[in-house]
Amino acid sequence: MPDLLSFLDAVDRARPVEELPPPAVCRRLRQEAGLPLHHVAVALGAEPSTIATWERGLSRPRVQSANEWRKVIAVLQARVGTTQ
Repeated sequence: MPDLLSFLDAVDRARPVEELPPPAVCRRLRQEAGLPLHHVAVALGAEPSTIATWERGLSRPRVQSANEWRKVIAVLQARVGTTQ
């Protein structure tokens, strides 16, 4: 499991993806990267249940969280080695 601090540092330095992939792809990326919901939630200052609803497509991030969510996705794509 990736270290939380290295993940937070990577998100802080990341450039956000231009367009978010579908919610199921976001979830798959996180799982393939071996990151628990808690790590993503800490990076975004959100509850794990909030991230789970985004990953299931039940809601979308609010404007203030959307840019950080796109940075998280960029980090996950880099760790998994994909742009999907």
